[in-house]
Amino acid sequence: MRLYPQLAQPRTRQLVRDGLVVAALLLFAALAWAVRSAVMALTAISEGFTSTATGAQDSWNGVGESLGRVPLVGDEVRERFEGLAAATFGNAAESGQAVTDAVTTAANVLALVTFVAPAAVLLGLWLPGRLRRARSWDAAHRVLAPDPSAGSSSAIEELLALRALCHLPLAELARSTPRPFEAYANRDFAPLLAALYAHEGMAAPGVPLGGSAPRSIEG
Repeated sequence: MRLYPQLAQPRTRQLVRDGLVVAALLLFAALAWAVRSAVMALTAISEGFTSTATGAQDSWNGVGESLGRVPLVGDEVRERFEGLAAATFGNAAESGQAVTDAVTTAANVLALVTFVAPAAVLLGLWLPGRLRRARSWDAAHRVLAPDPSAGSSSAIEELLALRALCHLPLAELARSTPRPFEAYANRDFAPLLAALYAHEGMAAPGVPLGGSAPRSIEG
């Protein structure tokens, strides 16, 4: 599949269009990252709460370890301190971590929606037409490319000129010749062939790629 036409001007225009789409996708990605960063900033509160609760639990466990060295009652005192620390600060630390996890999930979901929603709309509007143009360029290159082994044929040129006359918009024909019907009647097929090839993004046989081929109208 040919992704770009042969002629320089339509190829440049298509490159600009594709570049704008890529730039838009990058903008959507940047906005999604900004949304995620803004939401993730809220985790500073829950992470600080979790860190404080964990530190307090460790301190109480340290006190329990110290009192655990007391003869006879040390083990019981240590277990009570550890149980109290787990019931208070441990639960608080788990709650803080749960809030952090919830905020992280929300940030990821919001970032995904921020990127996917506009990107899906943009690609849905742009991609079908882009694929149609690529398939059209590919088919035109296969059908209209000159066959060196066949040589030139006035009958083929007449058929191609007739196709241009019947299928191309008058505005495109007028760029090649102001009187396209008279040109065909006089068997002056060159301007009609130039219009047909330019419409498909190709240079007509005998016209260099940088030549002054008519500007095509792209869908």
